[in-house]
This record gives sequence, structure tokens and C-alpha cells, in this order.
Amino acid sequence: MQAKYLICVILPFFLLQCKPSDNAIIPKFSTGLVNICGKVKNYKKSVNSEQVKIAVNDLATNEQHIFESKIIDEKFSIDITLDHPQEFFFYYGNELLKMFAAPGDTLKMELEYADFFDDKKNYPNIVFSKDASGVNNILVDYLPKFHTAFFNKNDAENRKKYALSFYENSRLETMEKQLDFLSNYIKENKLKNNTFKKWAENTIRYNAGKDVLSKALLSKKEIHTYDVGKLLSEINLNDNFAIITAAYDYFLQYYQMFVLESKSENNKGITKLLGSDQLSTGVDNIVEKTTGLAREISLSKYYYDHIGKGQNPFPESLMQSFGSLVTNPIYKNKIQEKYKVLYQEGEVQLDGDIVINNVTNSVEKILPYLLKRHKGKVVYMDIWATWCQPCLKEMVIYPKLHKQLGEDIQYIFLATDSPPSLWYKKIKKLKLKGEHYLLTKDQYLELQHKFYIDGIPHYALVNKQGKIVDDMAPRPSIHEGKSINPKLLESIKPLL
Repeated sequence: MQAKYLICVILPFFLLQCKPSDNAIIPKFSTGLVNICGKVKNYKKSVNSEQVKIAVNDLATNEQHIFESKIIDEKFSIDITLDHPQEFFFYYGNELLKMFAAPGDTLKMELEYADFFDDKKNYPNIVFSKDASGVNNILVDYLPKFHTAFFNKNDAENRKKYALSFYENSRLETMEKQLDFLSNYIKENKLKNNTFKKWAENTIRYNAGKDVLSKALLSKKEIHTYDVGKLLSEINLNDNFAIITAAYDYFLQYYQMFVLESKSENNKGITKLLGSDQLSTGVDNIVEKTTGLAREISLSKYYYDHIGKGQNPFPESLMQSFGSLVTNPIYKNKIQEKYKVLYQEGEVQLDGDIVINNVTNSVEKILPYLLKRHKGKVVYMDIWATWCQPCLKEMVIYPKLHKQLGEDIQYIFLATDSPPSLWYKKIKKLKLKGEHYLLTKDQYLELQHKFYIDGIPHYALVNKQGKIVDDMAPRPSIHEGKSINPKLLESIKPLL
């Protein structure tokens, strides 16, 4: 797939406003929906042409959320969730385009089908709604010129070839040339859009920082003696406009890895309170070597990555420290939600009628518990695992099942032999409405014996009286998730 350097920007009045003096207001955190919709002119049905995709990086969790929309009558529409103004990625055909929006935006566009399926075309011709045209017109002109002036296909090779100090000096010199290019471009075009300037300048600086830190991490012999001070004198860890650039996210990922590779210079923080274990030492290093926004994002990434990782529960005492270290309510909610889902007893309600039920450690026999709990409803059980590709392919059909069968069916998803963190991630990604349980080994053996399971996925059907009517029920789809399995509908409808 060929990446194009086109960015579409809509800046809502209340989140990223430019004053008459052209000093842009600091972007704020405010979670909300963004609608991306449009028309594909002269659309033709072909491979990769039937849907568009949006990928959104989550600063707090290091995850990338994927949203999709099928093209129907040449039109598409996707709702995505953003926590603040930021870049995201638009995939269609052979192209990957960068776009930019903020919570509350509606981004409308018209695409020409041939532009996305003809490799001879340099940049797709996109017509945006009037509200988006100002900044977009600048970017459509600027980014191809910048890419042409500074594209270096040998940079990755040079990163491996040269010594760290030489590469750092060379990369920072290139960064200065890029900033000069940006400054001249602004002057020549008499641009007064401060938002464009902030985005472009930060993108240049954070990309340079990412490249240097990438080289430092490759240099095992030099990393513990490398002085990051020179780099940080050129790159502000806490620029107020950092969050509007994807480059800041990638830079912080590398900076966090660098910080965790380095040694803490004191023992005054979390380590002293909780003991010198690897997790608390990592927290200490981040607290010691970061400040402000960069600290909050890095800690959120670190906690989110380690909650549910490995066999041992995440320390409750370390989780309690998170509340005092991180103040951003959006970040706190995301980290605390994951912790509750994986470790706290009882039900946790996620978005979209998704319920995580953490009772498996307190319920000796899982099947009698489930039958009693859902008596009065038809129950469809799906026994699966995060590593089971046939299981995952079947699951894409569930939104259609919900739409066709309504609310009279209770879907229960019983995962086995799955890492807790990955289990949670799959549930959120697939948006599986219903109740979710992560089975213990004994509970899976119980179901295996009762349902004669010789492999997964495996399905079972229970009537409203709480009796198992089919311990080898039909799978939900045919053709790997493309259509609802008619045999399943035949089995369920008499039970309703």
C-alpha cells in the first residue's frame, strides 16, 4: 500500500479556534464523535473497493482502533470517537491518507474512484466540504512538496550504519533544514493559519526525535551512556499542540522505551514504597524522566500495557498509585476500566451493551450458574479463544444476528486459554454485545465434558426454561462470517 502525504483538517470552533491575531487556542481533551462521510464518484465494484477504513491511534493505550464502512450506492459514512483534535488514517483502495478532525466534527468529501486504484496517480483528487477547505488546501499543496524535498529512502540504512552521535547530529541538521523549508513556505504563500504552522512544526520535530531515539535503542552499547539532553533541547516533551500530531504519539512510544532501558538515579518513588520489582521500577523511571503531559501519557501507556500481562495479577497497590500520578480523567477512566474488567469481582459494563462478568474465580461450576442466571431467555453460547482464527472469523456476523433476532437472545461468550489483556482487547475491537467470561481450566473441562467439545469454536443453545436443547449448535455464519447461518435461525426461531 502506498502512503500519501495528504491531511484533511477540520477544526471545530470550540476546540481549536484561531483568534483574530492568529494565535490558536490550546487543543482540549473532550471525547466525542466524528462523522466521516462521502461519495465515491464513478464507483466500480472490485477487490478492495467495497469499503473504506479509518484507523485511530489512542494516545493513552498505544492501541489503534479500526472503523469500517461499506460503500453503498457510491456513499459511505463512518462514526469514530476521538478524545481530542488529532490525526487519523483513511484507507481506501491502494491509498493511505492522513486526515485530521476533532470531537464534534462532520467531515464530508468526494472521492474519484480511479484516483485510488491507479498507481500512476501521485495524489488523489478529493473535494472537501466548504468548512474544511481552508486548511486542507494548504496541506494538499505543502505535503507533496515537503515529501519531494526530504524523502530519504536510505535513512533506515543510515540509522544502522552510523554511530549514534554522528546520526543524531545529521538528523537534527536535517530537522533544521525542514523547519527552514516550512518557514519559507509560509512566507512565500503568505499563510496566516497558525494551526497549520503548529501541526507542521511539531510533526517535523517529533519525527526527528523518534528517529534519533530509534537509533539509540538499536545501539545497545551506547544507550546507557547516551545523553538525551541535546535532543530534548530541540524537542519539547510537553508542547501544548503536541497532541494534534501523530508524530508525538510515535515519539513518546520510543521515548518511553528509552526511559525504561535507562537506570533510575534515585530510589525515592514508587519502588521504595512497593519494593524493587520491575513494574514499580518502570513507573519510577517514567516519573523521574518525564513531566507534565508526556508523563501522564507515558504512565497511561505503561499501565495499560502491563495490566493483564503475564500470569500474576497486577498489584493493587501499584494501581492505587496511578490515581495520584495521572490527573487526566479520560486517561484515568481507560486504565481503571481495564483493571476493573480483569481483576474486580462482579459485572463491568462497557459501551454498547457489552458486559464483562468476573465471577469465574468464585463460581465452582460455571454451567449451572449460567443456566440459572439467564432462565427466561433463549441463550446462545459461543466457546472461543483469542488465538482461534476460525472463532474470530465467525464473530463478525454477530451485529447482523442482533439486528435480525432482536433482544430476545442472550449471547454468552466463554473464552478459554486466553491472556486476559488480549481477551479484553478482542472484546473491545469486535464490539461483541452480550456477556463475557474468561474461563478457568476447570470450568473449560466442565463444559468440554458436558458439550462433548473436541475443538473450538463450539456453540450451544439453551431454551427459556434453562434447558440445553443443542450441545452442538450450528455456528453463527456461513462463508466465514459473510452471511448468517440459516440452520442457526431454524434452530432458534421455534424457541422464541
